[in-house]
Order: sequence, then C-alpha cells, then structure tokens
Amino acid sequence: MYTSSFNALTNQAEREGLQRWQRAILNDIEERVTETKPKKLDLLIGKGIRDLRAMDVILKQADKNLGIVPIHGHVYNRMVMDHIGERATYGKVNRFPVEAITQRMGNIIGAARVNPYYRAKWMKQAEGDPQPCPFYVMPKLHKKKMFASRPVTVQHSYILAPLSKALAQVLQEVVETIPEIARDSKTVAQRLDTFKFAKPGVFLTYDVEALYPSIDLHDAIQTLSDNVPVLGERNGFWLKILKLIMFNNYVSFKGQVYRQLQGTATGTHVAPPFANLYLFFKCRHILERDSIQLQSRFIDDGFIIVDTEEEAESIARDLNGMGNLKFTYEVSKSEAVYLDLHIYKGDRFRAARQLDFKVFFKAINKFLYLPARSHHPMAMKLGIVKGEAIRCLRNCTSKVEWLKALHIIFKGLMARGYNPIDVKKKWKEVRFEDRQEYLHGYSQAKGKPEGKLVLTTYSDKTRATWKWLIQRNSVPRRLMIRGKKMNVHQRDIRESWPPKIVFKNFPKLGRFLISSTAEWSKKNSRKVREGDRVEVQELH
Repeated sequence: MYTSSFNALTNQAEREGLQRWQRAILNDIEERVTETKPKKLDLLIGKGIRDLRAMDVILKQADKNLGIVPIHGHVYNRMVMDHIGERATYGKVNRFPVEAITQRMGNIIGAARVNPYYRAKWMKQAEGDPQPCPFYVMPKLHKKKMFASRPVTVQHSYILAPLSKALAQVLQEVVETIPEIARDSKTVAQRLDTFKFAKPGVFLTYDVEALYPSIDLHDAIQTLSDNVPVLGERNGFWLKILKLIMFNNYVSFKGQVYRQLQGTATGTHVAPPFANLYLFFKCRHILERDSIQLQSRFIDDGFIIVDTEEEAESIARDLNGMGNLKFTYEVSKSEAVYLDLHIYKGDRFRAARQLDFKVFFKAINKFLYLPARSHHPMAMKLGIVKGEAIRCLRNCTSKVEWLKALHIIFKGLMARGYNPIDVKKKWKEVRFEDRQEYLHGYSQAKGKPEGKLVLTTYSDKTRATWKWLIQRNSVPRRLMIRGKKMNVHQRDIRESWPPKIVFKNFPKLGRFLISSTAEWSKKNSRKVREGDRVEVQELH
C-alpha cells in the first residue's frame, strides 16, 4: 500500500511507484470481474470498494472518459482544496440559507403570476429537506500538471435545479439563432463542408482557460441583460431567476458549506448557454472584422479563418485583453484541430478552395465504449457501433480518411469485447455515397429540397422566443417540433426575409406573432401533418 502524503510526492521515483500501484489495483479488479459470474459482480465490487475505503483510497472517474482512477485520500483532499480553498472563488459559510432562497423563489414566481403547474414544478425541490450541492473533482490525467482536476457540483437535486433547467431552455433557444455558436461537431462540419475561401487564409484556434470559474458574474449578467430581450420580459422575470441561480450556488465538502463567489457552477443546466451567450456578446466587437472569413465557437473552444497571420495575432491579443478571461491560441497556415475535427488544406483546397477535414482522435483516447458483456440491450450497443460510423462519415471529406477512422475505432471495439462480425455487419449499412444525406439531410443525386415546411405549435415559450427573433429580424425559415417541445434550427440568420412557415392547428396567427402582422386564409387553417407541403402566406 502506497501511503505517502501529498506533500511527499515530489520525486519521480515516488510518482512512478504511485502509478504502478494504481495499475496493479485496476488489473486486479479487471481479472476478478472477468472471472466472476454476473450475479456475484455486485458483491465482489462492493467488497472491493469497502476494502479500498478502509485503506483511505478513493475511486473517481477521470476527466475525458479515461477510466476509473484510485486516489489516495490525502491527494484527493488537496485536489479539492485547490478549488474550494481559493478565497476569490469560494467562501465558507456557517449554514445553508435554504429558507431565504425558498422565500426569494416564491416572491419572484408569485410576482410573475406563473401558471400553477409550473409554479409547483419549479418549487418541487424546495419541499422536504434541501441540501447544498455535493462537491467533487475529476482528475485530469491528460494534463502535464501533477494533480490537476476539474471541479464538479452535483446539481440534479439542488433547490434551484428546476429553475435552472427552465432558464437553460430559454437561453438555448437564443443560442441556436446565432450561427457563430456551434451546437455540436455536426453543425460545424455542415458549415465547413460548404465553405469556400475568398483569400488564402490562416487558421486561428483558441481556448478559454477555466471559463466557468473565471466569469465575472456581475459583468456577465449585465451583458446578457443588455443583449437578450427575453430576459427583460414579464418585468424581468427571467433576469431575476438568472441572478437568483448565479448568486446562490452553495456546495458542501465533508460537512463544510461553501458559497461560490465568482463564476458559474459546473453541473447546473444553465451554465453552457449562459457562458455561450456571455462570450459571444463580450467578444463580438473584437470578432466583427472584414478579415474574418469564417468563425465558430463551442463554449470555450473557438475556430477562426482569417486573412493573414498579423490579423490572427491581433485578434488573439485583443481577446486576452478582456479582463478575467485568459485565452490560449494557436495560429497555422495549413491545419487546425477544433472539437473532434482535424481541419486542413488538402485536395479539395487545391481543386476548389474548399476545406478538407477528418476525425481527430486524441492520443489519450481509451475508446471506453460500453463493454460487449454488459447487460445493456444488444440494440443499444449495436447503435453505438453504427453511430460511430455515421459520425466519422460526416466528419471526413475523404473516403480514405473515413476508412482510416473506422479502422482505429474497430480496434477500440475489439478491445471492449465486441464481435467483429456484428461490427462489420452494422458498418455495411453506412455508405460513403450517402454522406451528403447524413450531413445535410439530402443526397447528391436528389439535390437540396426546396420549400419543405415543418410545423410548430403555440406556447408561452415559443411566443417569447418569436418575439425576440422578430425584433432582431431573424426568424428562422425552418422549425422542427418534437412532441410538445419546439427547437429552433436556423442555418444562417442572414437568409432572405421574410420566411415561410406553417402553424399547426392555430387559427389566430396575430396572437402568436406579437410584433408582426400576417394574412391568414382558410386553406391554411386545415389540419396538416408535420412536413406537409402547403401554401402559406409570408410574414411581414
């Protein structure tokens, strides 16, 4: 048993000893699990965890899905205190002020005259015995710094979790109207696939270090208040909710309660859209340049194509001059890595001034898919197999690179115990010739569809969203509905205005479009199905 404390782990020999000890424990667990029948696994794993706890060993999930890591108790405590011990970010409090938070929630919701159904839903977590969020860290094995970690707060049962989830939906609808903010690597691949260089440009990639804890909450809330009108509706209802969530994040570790003083918590629903919008509006004056040919950002990772290296360096300097936020960046004339894409100038660039890209695999990727022997349904595991093939297909402009990516993934699946016959059978269902359909939703043979209309229904959420969109003159041309929820998908807000739209079972269009007028005819009020092609009037 390795018992050295954190402060004693200073020389290389001791660090190597710790790593050997960790590997020995993991190998022992792996051997026992593979040799034991499934019915006895729970008993074996439970006994193993109890034995490790008796030795002051903690098992934690590593960051970036790199597996389970056994950590000595002294080391883990120090990793936690590196975060919550920072006085500028967290402060100790004597108790969790649940009564004050509950009263403030009730006052805000009551003043807005919220529907009783939503009031009961949002106040549900205040019932019983609400507790502060448990705090833990995930070791960053991919970082060179010893004992680096990612702070996480468990927010799913927190008193403000329902409100955070509701506000996240409101802000996410705003995020999806901004084409510069990527939703995922698929939307990035869609833009890159059709992009053509106006000039031979250079690539600038940047990353915000420790974004969530570095956000100045007062500045961020004021920035969103000035630029997102939906926060000011209903006498500032959503703005009050945003302040309530951001300034009342309480965490606990070993019985001690802390209040977060700076930044937003990692784990709350509203954090991603909140950070996305803050960075967009904060950096907008820097990134509105004629020399920028294309730009995309996903939370704290950004990608820009700019005319010259001098312009790229100038942008990076300006970004680093914005206060608390610290940006790291790279400039290259030929290639860049953004999300899970390796973007480069290849055959398509030489032939038609278009970008080439392929799947990027980190060197530390362990390909920890669901084990083939797990008790998950076989359809789920085969869905992962096919889904990976489709993801690689979308993210590769070359068939050769697609096949190379599949070969890498195949080795990872074999290491997890998958049957090679099942894998190859599922992969035969995916063809490179169908790439345009998987990426853009249409095939090269049929071409891009014209005028396909999708339906939406009326709700308070859609009304607020549409009002904000109309004020910006950027109502999307396509809406998608899944059940009762509406998701706004807009490929480019610079598309021609006005759009065409169909409303499902909604006779009074004037009530829905608050700031607009539109003609409504009887032929459009008939019941139609999602995706029907029908004649509609334009919005003015």
